[in-house]
Amino acid sequence: MTASTQRMTATTLPTALRWIVAMMAAQLFVAVRCYTTPDAFSDPALNWTFPLRNRQTIFGALLLGALIGLVMVRPRLGRHWQAFLDSTAQPRGALPLIAQISACTACYALAWPLYAHPAQIGDLGWPLLIAWAASVMACGAASLWLLAPLRYWRTLLAGETQAFAVAAIGVIGSGALIALVYRAWQTVPLLAHLTLNSSAWLLRPLYPAMTVDTRTAIIEAEGFRVQISDVCSGYLGVSLTLGFLACYCYLFRAEIRPWLMAALLPFGIALSLALNAVRIAALVILGVEISPEVAAKGFHTNAGSIAMLLCCAIVVALAHRLFVARATADDSPRLGWTLDFESALLIPFMALLAVTLLTGAFSGDFVWLYPARVLAVGLVLALCWKPLRALAVWPSILPVAVGAAVYAMWIAMIDADAAASAAFASALGTAAPAAAIGWLLLRTLGAVVTVPIAEELAFRGYLLAVLSRQPVKPDTRLRFDGLGLIGSSLLFGALHGQWLAGTLAGLAYGGLRYRRDRIGDAVVAHMTTNLLLAIHVFATGHWSYW
Repeated sequence: MTASTQRMTATTLPTALRWIVAMMAAQLFVAVRCYTTPDAFSDPALNWTFPLRNRQTIFGALLLGALIGLVMVRPRLGRHWQAFLDSTAQPRGALPLIAQISACTACYALAWPLYAHPAQIGDLGWPLLIAWAASVMACGAASLWLLAPLRYWRTLLAGETQAFAVAAIGVIGSGALIALVYRAWQTVPLLAHLTLNSSAWLLRPLYPAMTVDTRTAIIEAEGFRVQISDVCSGYLGVSLTLGFLACYCYLFRAEIRPWLMAALLPFGIALSLALNAVRIAALVILGVEISPEVAAKGFHTNAGSIAMLLCCAIVVALAHRLFVARATADDSPRLGWTLDFESALLIPFMALLAVTLLTGAFSGDFVWLYPARVLAVGLVLALCWKPLRALAVWPSILPVAVGAAVYAMWIAMIDADAAASAAFASALGTAAPAAAIGWLLLRTLGAVVTVPIAEELAFRGYLLAVLSRQPVKPDTRLRFDGLGLIGSSLLFGALHGQWLAGTLAGLAYGGLRYRRDRIGDAVVAHMTTNLLLAIHVFATGHWSYW
């Protein structure tokens, strides 16, 4: 191959790959947009709909397996990527493209009756579901064939057998664990009874006449009733706490001794269950003494997250202060705490999360306390400004264009909710005109200024560098890392609820951060997206986007 041919391949190959990826992204977009969960899926007679009702759980298990595999092959990821690029230069004809489009078409055709007319399928439910699952796997295999020759994938599988096996075990194990927990809840709801009795014990001195029904797990005090369902029993908080503590023990494995690890986990479980009982008791008190709406809506939704974070913070603070800090201490004199660059990147986002949970916990359907989020995050940003002022940039065309593209993608992928918009407008209409205008101004200021700054400092400033295993410093150029970009974007998507649209937005902002190595560009793009969304909301009345 001549030098000119090598240069031509190097320039044309990425373009071909980008077109293939764009086509697959469009196929995924159509699938997400067209196939939503119909009400008929809740019919217990349609037992074949169980996998479709729980497809988010299945997707989470597959995502966990993919992340495990990526972490295991990370030391060899660069070599595999170069082999992938080299393999795509081999001519393969049109057969992979035809196979991929055919498999994708078959997947769409089989999914249509499953989602559009589930109640009319009858006995064909399971056969159609199995055929659709086979078409999904065929579409995935054909997509891999379209991206690279089969020889490349066979070589990758043979060289990374252990990584693929561990990833498969992670997928199967997480799915089996979820099924086991669900089955345990159905047969022996021990946690529900434990939470019920603990909460009743806490409430009895305040409401001696309250009633406790152990059969239905209902507490009633002065007309306010609370039923402890499966998600309120505490197993979810225990699971998340255990996962967090396991990560903590791994990160500090050099400082934490094995016996301390063994003690942290049961202590975390006990503290999580205790805080869950306190949460239920506080829910009853709030519903009886202040507002049933606030208790049933905002507090019920956010108090679980607050309790879980508080549990993790207590356990980690105790362990770190008693053991980790003592193990890593030296003989040098203690210095006063100073705000470094890493802390300045994280603190505004942590403040945003904390004030969002607190204001949400004490709000009903309408978050009247939203201005507190703006003021709190604005104050924290002002306090952290000194280490961050070097990141400030003037807006340029590219970040604004990327932000506008993300706005267009967001509107195209997410439909406006007419009912939510009407409820928003109705609640806002009950306020005095001056109060409503002031709230809207602060809501816009938060969406366009404080939220983008706090989120981009954390995700594209701190998390992107940490996941890329590179130093978090203002004067160090950030090298491109695919795993870091994907990981930070997935977490960004999870934070925003709309996981696909949020992940794509994170990829766009992260790519912009890499292009010129400026966090400020990602901030400007995010601000542009939210500004256009705010204009869209005011122009159309689609308040559900807020």
